[in-house]
Amino acid sequence: LTGARAYFGTDARAQELLVGAALAIVGVTYGLTVPKRFHRAIDGVGIVLLLVLGGLLLAGPTAPATWQDGGLLAFAVGVAILIVAAVQDRGHLRSTLAAGPLVAIGRISYGLYLFHLPVFAWIDASVGITVLPLFFLRLGVTAVLAWASYRFIEQPIRGGRGSWRVLVPVGVVVALVVLALGTTLADRELKPRSKTLNFALHYASKLAPHGLPHLLVMGGDAAARLNQNGGGAFRAGDYWVTTVGTPGCGLTTPSPSCRRIPDDVAAIAAAFGTDVVILIPDAHDVADTRAVDRIEAIRRAAGVRRVGVFTTPCGTGVARAEFDAALTRWALRHQVAVATPVTVLCSTGAAAAPSVTAVAPSLANLADATR
Repeated sequence: LTGARAYFGTDARAQELLVGAALAIVGVTYGLTVPKRFHRAIDGVGIVLLLVLGGLLLAGPTAPATWQDGGLLAFAVGVAILIVAAVQDRGHLRSTLAAGPLVAIGRISYGLYLFHLPVFAWIDASVGITVLPLFFLRLGVTAVLAWASYRFIEQPIRGGRGSWRVLVPVGVVVALVVLALGTTLADRELKPRSKTLNFALHYASKLAPHGLPHLLVMGGDAAARLNQNGGGAFRAGDYWVTTVGTPGCGLTTPSPSCRRIPDDVAAIAAAFGTDVVILIPDAHDVADTRAVDRIEAIRRAAGVRRVGVFTTPCGTGVARAEFDAALTRWALRHQVAVATPVTVLCSTGAAAAPSVTAVAPSLANLADATR
């Protein structure tokens, strides 16, 4: 399975649906109220779970790679226990979750869940704004649609006030709009946010000798310096190579100025017509405790089956050794080819652009290993 397939597939996420179904069956059959002597304990457990699960959701926009290895099941069980704690007769957790804003979100939560993915996809493909305004625009449009759905569709049906003569045409119109929107997004060419980068990638792709697979090298400072001597694109064995990276950054550096390329990886890969992706972390990434999880997010977003990764090209000490060990374990788990890079990729200053001739054999060998 690809990373996206393993994450979004209904069968791959069945454990969460089954945990919810099991909780519902237990609730209907036996009830979810625990004996009074356990109220304080379950309330404390619920508060801890609320903090832990909320922290995990806020930690990043994508689930860590480990969530696919039992983490999603553990999260679902944690949510089930949290629900049990919240429905008790009294407790601090119940009082907290009864706050007006949280109750309002709960009322439209199904609409938020239902509409957020197509809305996010439509907005991302239609506008080019920075991260914070984009976040609020996504949230605002989704909330308005969720409220409208709750007010004009869900509530009339629940209260038995809905006229099928009205609801059926509305449902048909909504379905047609969603279908048209989905078709438009599917047909829309995925383009990098940077028009300059989009032009450069398309131009590099057109220069490729006929029949050569396109190899995209992505990283931070190391990849950016490699591009200085690559002239935009170059040949490495049986591959046509281009490199993208941000000077002074690592592959996973979380600052907004460093995230422009990694966060746009799907469009970048599409613009170059990418067949193989090779990722190059460097010394900037070693100190990032979530670097491997961010690399997994890049791998999934790239939408390319053949992916390889170099271990850190420079640095010494325990931190680098631990990072390379974690990266290697991740690569083996996800069937990603991994290799040790040539030392010329080591970041030693902006003026030290590595020789393409020296790096090309390593790139070609790693790309071959992705087959």
